[in-house]
Amino acid sequence: MINFSNLKIKYRRDTIENWEENNPILGDGELVIVQIFNDDNNEFRAMLKCGDGINHFTDLPYLQ
Repeated sequence: MINFSNLKIKYRRDTIENWEENNPILGDGELVIVQIFNDDNNEFRAMLKCGDGINHFTDLPYLQ
C-alpha cells in the first residue's frame, strides 16, 4: 500500500497583474491561486481558477 502521509500539494499562485500579462494555458484540472490586493482598503483576497488544457487564463471563469 502507498503511504501518502508526507504528500504535499502546491498550487501556482501569482498576482492578477502577472497572470493577465503572462496569460498561460492552464493544464486540464490545474488549480491556480490569483492574489488580489485592494489598495483602497489594504485588503487581500485570493480567488481560484481551474484550467481545461485549452483556454488561456483570461478566458477561464473564477470558481464560485
